[in-house]
Amino acid sequence: MSRDDRTKRRCLDAATITAVLMIASFAAGTAAAEDRFGLGSDPNAVVIEYLERIGGIESEDPGPSVQVFANGRILVHIPDFMNGAGNYETQLNSSQLHALVRRLVNGNLVEFDGRLARDNRRRAIEQSPVLSATTDGSTIEIALHLDRYTARGPGALERRGVSKRISWYGLRHDAAHYPEVPQLHDLALSQQLLEALIKRSDLRPVAAD
Repeated sequence: MSRDDRTKRRCLDAATITAVLMIASFAAGTAAAEDRFGLGSDPNAVVIEYLERIGGIESEDPGPSVQVFANGRILVHIPDFMNGAGNYETQLNSSQLHALVRRLVNGNLVEFDGRLARDNRRRAIEQSPVLSATTDGSTIEIALHLDRYTARGPGALERRGVSKRISWYGLRHDAAHYPEVPQLHDLALSQQLLEALIKRSDLRPVAAD
């Protein structure tokens, strides 16, 4: 084998090793992301809850809501004062369900710190040259229930039976006017993700008992 051939062979070997390492690194990262949370074995357990309390509405039925169950069932409720009022459902497969939960987990929903978010919002208001009144009079409520959860970072311990509940008034307004507050940006993305479930084209009316 000539010197040029040996040089080419070493370059190919090095490229192959690099590619293998990159693939292994990607696979490890994907496995780590997958391993950060787990759902319980009860198929009827509620994993995700979403409710928007519409401001100025005097009703026992405060607004649209979503429940997502561990078996992938999505149950949507539209209140009487909105178009298309009623109860609807659709079904996610296991991969779709885990992808949905993963996006919420990776969006820092479990780690959301309401006190820190409000402190950062207050500082943003103080530094803003223009005061803006909240025109979004609704309150959003989000809950995520996991069988197990591990935070990001080295040395993070697995937690069991994790439930996170968040309530925020005027989120759309705050996220739009204070983009420098990362907690509000992340929470708004989670809201948009869950709000999209209400608008799914495959929803069908829940059959009457």
